[in-house]
Amino acid sequence: MRTLGRALTVEKLKWSGAVSALWSARLACAEPGCLCWITAQGELRERPARGVVEVVEHSELTVAGKGWWVVTATLAADGGALRYKVDVATPVAWAGPGRVRFVDLDLDLAFHGTGGEVRLLDEDVFARRAAALRYPRRVREGAVGGVVDARRRVEERRWPFDGWIEARAADLLAGPVGSVAPGA
Repeated sequence: MRTLGRALTVEKLKWSGAVSALWSARLACAEPGCLCWITAQGELRERPARGVVEVVEHSELTVAGKGWWVVTATLAADGGALRYKVDVATPVAWAGPGRVRFVDLDLDLAFHGTGGEVRLLDEDVFARRAAALRYPRRVREGAVGGVVDARRRVEERRWPFDGWIEARAADLLAGPVGSVAPGA
């Protein structure tokens, strides 16, 4: 049983297998087609490849659907989103009890608020690493499909960019998973 509010470890890997980021969060949604977690303000995020540990400045709600993307909304104290970043990634999977894992495929979408300009970032990094690390064809196609799917969802204001993230975040910050409220 995956209990909401339960402690979770998140592993963000690179295709090479290197750990890009590792941090603790709380499970916020575990339904077919939706896995999400909330990371508390003040949480430590390890970046082993860089030898850095950073402090999460604002609470974050991260949502992974069935596609090849993971969106993280950086939250204001009231649960509103300050900004969004979509990591194009392999689908998120359970990697053991209380642990989720995904592989970041370099491409990112970034924007402020729904209806704002959506910027595609790191195309050159993706092209370089896909060639150097020989990403399989299905992975390259999945990454491109993830960009198209996520961008379309943002532009058409479809789930989770239809207000779902903000509503879920406001509930979580105020509700029983409220141990993740800013400053907690």
